[in-house]
Amino acid sequence: MIMGVGFPAFRGGPCRYIDQMGLDNYLALCEKYAHLGKAYEAPQKIRDMAAAGETFYATA
Repeated sequence: MIMGVGFPAFRGGPCRYIDQMGLDNYLALCEKYAHLGKAYEAPQKIRDMAAAGETFYATA
């Protein structure tokens, strides 16, 4: 998984972006590009979070 490039900390970083797009959408993108190499594979932790309906940050 590629993280950190172009995600300023004051905007919440890459984890905030993933929360905003939704873990299911993020996983779909990972699967779309998985053929390009391991850098695009989603970690098991994120798959587990998506299955459990969790997010990185609490929602208001």
